[in-house]
Amino acid sequence: MSQFEQIHGRSPVRARGAMSIPGAIPLDNGFAGVNRKLLKEDASGLPILIPSTLLLAGDRVDVCIRRIDTPLLSFVVPQPHDINSPLSRFIEAERVPEGFGELFYRVNGAESADLKILVRKHSPGGVDPAPKLPGHGLLRAPRLGASEVDDSQDVTVTILPWRGMQRGHRVNLQLSDRCLPHTVTSDEEGGPITFTIAKETLAELGHCDTLLFYKLWDEVGNPASDRSQTSELRIRPSSTGAMGMVQQAPVILGVIKIR
Repeated sequence: MSQFEQIHGRSPVRARGAMSIPGAIPLDNGFAGVNRKLLKEDASGLPILIPSTLLLAGDRVDVCIRRIDTPLLSFVVPQPHDINSPLSRFIEAERVPEGFGELFYRVNGAESADLKILVRKHSPGGVDPAPKLPGHGLLRAPRLGASEVDDSQDVTVTILPWRGMQRGHRVNLQLSDRCLPHTVTSDEEGGPITFTIAKETLAELGHCDTLLFYKLWDEVGNPASDRSQTSELRIRPSSTGAMGMVQQAPVILGVIKIR
């Protein structure tokens, strides 16, 4: 094939680098995470950038995903075309499939490298059956061995599994103004998660009644529609406490604006 044919005959050698998604969440497995916000932020759909260095005006571009025969998007490179700027386009949100996939494009039939993506269109924890009530109806309250504790020893808190629980989901256990973050591992999928509240933390909170709950996000940053149901924890420090100080009268914590 001549150089003229390679340039003007739409040669397959010109289809190379993978596209990108502005605003995608970089994941540990090398995938680009796509969440509900990214899909809905622009009414036109999911934004993509296609490297344009090797594209010419008049080239036909098909944006595809593996295992789906029909292109998600097709267009012709316009005239004039700036080879120094990537081509910005949008894929209609409803055409982007849920889950793992490999996104690529074809230039006159020649395929690019793949962009591995993970798309999550739904909030973790399922649909709240009673959205007008405080707390997500399907996110059960944290479980405590006892509702009243002192600061002489650590306290164990158990979070029960939720609908659609996956590796990479993030849980923030909230205790008054303290937050204990955790990311779900493969071994924890579908099972309970255990948190430990250190006795030093209990001593710092002092003699109080507080609410215990958690907030949930999936691996691409979609939040659950509400926090979990709540449990009440009463902290009654020992005579000297874990910090070695005499404890004061109780106070009430965490009872306002916890939505």
